[in-house]
Amino acid sequence: MQLELDPPYGVGPIKIGMSMDEAEAALRELGGDLSGRTRGFAHFGADLSIHVVSDKDGLVEAIEVHRSEDDFADTVLCLGIDVFGTPAVDVTRLLGELTPVRVETEGASLVAPELLVALWQPFVPGHGNNNGVVGEGLYFRTALVAGPGYYDKSGQHRAIHAG
Repeated sequence: MQLELDPPYGVGPIKIGMSMDEAEAALRELGGDLSGRTRGFAHFGADLSIHVVSDKDGLVEAIEVHRSEDDFADTVLCLGIDVFGTPAVDVTRLLGELTPVRVETEGASLVAPELLVALWQPFVPGHGNNNGVVGEGLYFRTALVAGPGYYDKSGQHRAIHAG
């Protein structure tokens, strides 16, 4: 599957501001398995998932795409950059050439505030014990696209999780 992050509008057919029912229909159209207990959460195969976050009115306010392994069968693009298939250090450089970016949490997070995009990786090379896990710290694993005002509510990219 190929998905396009389209900040601040959405991810593929899932759009910021649509109802959760519409978002879940879009997830199903993409082939997602929504059989879990969490509303707006879909699995795509073994390694890719999408989590749609709603606001208090039940409208989509953020979309999180997560890849758990180095499965390069799925491509997630942002401004033409493969954010999961390109090493994180290169994504940081390439995205930084197109828009201002902030590197946070010792390199584990990248925020492009003007785009309302955040990227996350569970480990950073040279930090902690990530030896023996192929690809850990080399690639981003999670991408979040949010609508305007999302970060103003919490000051953090609160939907991004630790895997």
